[in-house]
Amino acid sequence: MDEEAMAPAEEVVSDAVEGATEGATEAVVEAVEDGPKAPRWMLAAAAAAGVFIAAAPQYVFPVCEFEGLYKMSATGEPTLMRCHQTAMIAVWIGAALAAVGVAGALMGGKRVLQVCGVLVAVGGLATIALPIWIAPVCKTASMPCVAGTLPGLVVSGALVTVLGAGAVLLAKSKSG
Repeated sequence: MDEEAMAPAEEVVSDAVEGATEGATEAVVEAVEDGPKAPRWMLAAAAAAGVFIAAAPQYVFPVCEFEGLYKMSATGEPTLMRCHQTAMIAVWIGAALAAVGVAGALMGGKRVLQVCGVLVAVGGLATIALPIWIAPVCKTASMPCVAGTLPGLVVSGALVTVLGAGAVLLAKSKSG
């Protein structure tokens, strides 16, 4: 893989994660001031982010397949590119995040909020790792999945990780 071609993409992802983390940190600080209901709202926000993560690779930041790009097989027939797997796994991660976020927001309880917060944080980390290590997107820097899906999933994953960690910390400090 040409490291010079990936350098701009890595810089974009790094800048995006840094910006998302700063914004999410401010949201966590504001939620701490809101009191005991804050973990529930954070898990509800994580559920909404889960829906976004599930839809992003198809509708918001489409992978190559949804842009009409395919690779040609040895027989000359179009086949799916490697970012197709990224999109399919993102749907499952997003659905799991949405389910856990909704369950945690509706059930309440200190232990439930902590467990759901941990699961959401792990789902956020999985979202970050998905387009980079688990099911990497295409290698060419000019592909739509590298330009849109990769940074979109990484930023969304960073936000969800901060929301999950914040929910755990706030639930831990919650009396009851």
